[in-house]
Amino acid sequence: MAISNASENPWARRPPDTISDAIILCAWREEAKAYQNDDVQSFFNEYDYSGFLDRYEGSEPWNKEGYGLRTFEQIHTFHWFFMQKVSPFTTSKAVGKVSWFGLYKKGLFKVPFVNEIAGGILEKGRKKNKYYRLIETRIAYLVSNKIIEKNNKGNYKLQLNSLTTDDWILIHGLSLLPPCKTYRLPSIGDLISR
Repeated sequence: MAISNASENPWARRPPDTISDAIILCAWREEAKAYQNDDVQSFFNEYDYSGFLDRYEGSEPWNKEGYGLRTFEQIHTFHWFFMQKVSPFTTSKAVGKVSWFGLYKKGLFKVPFVNEIAGGILEKGRKKNKYYRLIETRIAYLVSNKIIEKNNKGNYKLQLNSLTTDDWILIHGLSLLPPCKTYRLPSIGDLISR
């Protein structure tokens, strides 16, 4: 059982890999639950992910090939908002310890990477940005362990029936852990059933 490198060092410079992987996978959680319950149409009506499926006239709505797709930017944005979210389970009153962003803002989140005028991530700043590289690394891990796939259009896909209900409970639970630099967690690939 592999232990996440970032969690071995109490002065870690980023959240444990297992936590980041769980948060990335949570970008698919609600869609996967709806898919497994044959209720994808109501999922898309509720969450309005209009960019994920082709819903234009003449196309078959809810085509299974369109399920489970995310772009890098969507994954990045989802992870970014999760990092800023205040943990409901923290016991700390210190502002710097109630979110992952607060815990790592002096290192991981230090370099600005958003174009204030046009929005989005600056192309030239991507290679220098530690946070952007973290997301690239974690996605590469999930792809290499065949948890998600990368298609030829640059999208990432999770087979929505590939994880069990218990896997989703575990992944969601990991994503809710309060910020802490001393976690020692096995890798996500060792925790889920595939």
